Formats: sequence, C-alpha cells, structure tokens
Amino acid sequence: MNTHDLIANLDIPDLRPEIRDDLRDAWAAARDEALLAYRDWCAAGDNERELAYHAYVAAADREEAAAAHLQRNVQAPTLPFG
Repeated sequence: MNTHDLIANLDIPDLRPEIRDDLRDAWAAARDEALLAYRDWCAAGDNERELAYHAYVAAADREEAAAAHLQRNVQAPTLPFG
C-alpha cells in the first residue's frame, strides 16, 4: 500500500475546529501546488515534459489525499466528549 492509500484510508477523525481549519489550509495549499504543477507541465519544453508530468501527478495525489482527509473530518459526526 502506498502513502497516498494510507493517508486516504485513515479512519480516525479529529473533530476539533482548529484541526479542521488546519486541514482546510493543507488541502488548499495542496490544491494550489497541483494547479501550479499542472501549469508547469503544460508549459514545459520537450526536455522537461516528462519530469513536469510526474511532478504534477505527485502533486495531484497529495491534493486528493488532503481532500479525502478533510472530507472525513468535516463530515464526521460530533462525538459527545465531556
């Protein structure tokens, strides 16, 4: 199992609001990084295209994992802790 699968399959939500905010920020940063990597791939010359593609795929994987973790925490039910 790769790192992406391990992160995406975490099933332990942390329901503290500040953690949710951090997860939203992490997802937004990953999204922005993936967008920039995509633009770099599109603009890459012949000698750089393959490397730019792999950089984009890695960034897109991180964005997907961050989105899945955020969704799991935002949609988690509220637990009754003292």
